[in-house]
Amino acid sequence: MLLTLRHALLPLGETDRIRDALGQAAELAEHLGDRRRQAHVAVFRGSYHWWVGEHARAYELAARGLRSGTDLGDAALCASATYFMAVSHETRGSYRDAVRLLRPLATSGNGGLSSAYGGVTAPAVFWTSHLARSLAELGDFSAARAAANDAMRIMAPLHHPFLTVHVSCSMATVALRQGRADEAISLLEQLREINMVGSAPVVFPINEWFLAYAYALVGHPDAADLLRRMERLTDDARFTYYYPFWLTLLGEGYLLLGEVEEALARADRALELSRKRGERGNEGWSLRLTGDALSALRPRSEREIADSYRSALAIAEELGMRPLVAHCHLGLGKLYQRTGTRQEAQAHLTTATTMYREMDMRFWPEQAELEPKGL
Repeated sequence: MLLTLRHALLPLGETDRIRDALGQAAELAEHLGDRRRQAHVAVFRGSYHWWVGEHARAYELAARGLRSGTDLGDAALCASATYFMAVSHETRGSYRDAVRLLRPLATSGNGGLSSAYGGVTAPAVFWTSHLARSLAELGDFSAARAAANDAMRIMAPLHHPFLTVHVSCSMATVALRQGRADEAISLLEQLREINMVGSAPVVFPINEWFLAYAYALVGHPDAADLLRRMERLTDDARFTYYYPFWLTLLGEGYLLLGEVEEALARADRALELSRKRGERGNEGWSLRLTGDALSALRPRSEREIADSYRSALAIAEELGMRPLVAHCHLGLGKLYQRTGTRQEAQAHLTTATTMYREMDMRFWPEQAELEPKGL
């Protein structure tokens, strides 16, 4: 019953009540000496720690559940534990490890597995949508789009608002990382009525964060107002597992609108929080945003700008984040163009252009291609 209560509280964002319910469930399972129940509680406690940004603890509890599930021969428990291990990897920036765990789940044909203790309906919706997000961060957009489409196909017959938003935001992540803002806007605007009328309070803001950034990317007249509204909602967010990611999106949106100081402030907050929580991928994105914002605040130290880009580039190369690698080369190329370092500028801009074309990232190649003509 307590685990079922957890599932009911989840869409409402009642994290404190979820924590308390899971704590009571853990005490009861321990008192009963029921190893299966103990393992299920461990996995769901792991999910709680993930929601509040405690990713190492989340992984530890999910891994404990996987060990027990393996010993007990409980396939549904193993799948649930593996999923939360994977999303812990994803949030910490270990996208290749997340793909390694999620891909077998997504292709297992066991998406209908449900837990005896209140598991999520059609867990394959979550497996495939998170697979899409990790693949997008790695720049494998063809596979990412295929996974997102699979998630949508599985979810469609369920007519569930919470799942609809979850999958749609994964599709938006793929589209925006690839620079397809118009595609993301079309999808996200369709979700607005679903969010306002049929969805739970905790999921309503999610697509609006993406929409605010997409509007800024295309220069939509409502971009500034939506960004400021999302700023307030970000501060009130009950689940903070994507907080540095949201802050970076806000900062990029402000920068696109020319509000450079606002962008730099969001980058600083995102960088501090991502480092505190061990979110290496988000640390890389916030460093890149720092470089972009500092570049717009002239005069600034060229070394400070270059250090931000190079720090982001080192993280991106370590984690295999090819879109971020390309963006860092673009930033460095523009920087060296301004300083008159022709050879280095040409090398970075050529690398960026080549990578953008390879990943079919259509929004940015023109920016990289135009720069060498002014050298």
